[in-house]
Amino acid sequence: MKEIFLQVGDRVGILAEVAEILGNYGINIEAISAYGDGQRGLIRLVTNDSETARRVLERRGYAPQLKEAMVIQMKNRPGELAKYAKKIAAANINIEAVYLLSKTKDTVELIVCADNLDKLKEVL
Repeated sequence: MKEIFLQVGDRVGILAEVAEILGNYGINIEAISAYGDGQRGLIRLVTNDSETARRVLERRGYAPQLKEAMVIQMKNRPGELAKYAKKIAAANINIEAVYLLSKTKDTVELIVCADNLDKLKEVL
């Protein structure tokens, strides 16, 4: 799975602009994490077509980066994330980003980006 990572200016309307560009090309956002720190905005997206999303965003002046990501599915209960995070830390894997993909009463699916996804797959 590929994640699209964007560093943008932290300004009013930037998320609407990115979402509209993707929507105009029929690209669906399946998961998103976005925040600003007053200077810059960081947007992480998983879409149904990462290559097309990258191309159209580049054409509009953005500098998207494609990063490898994976989905971790876990039980939806207290302490479950801590259990996974401790296991990942014990393997000396740095988690670069984690955000929600889906949630049901029983399960949670998270998007995870890490410095070593191959090792992460082995650990989990």
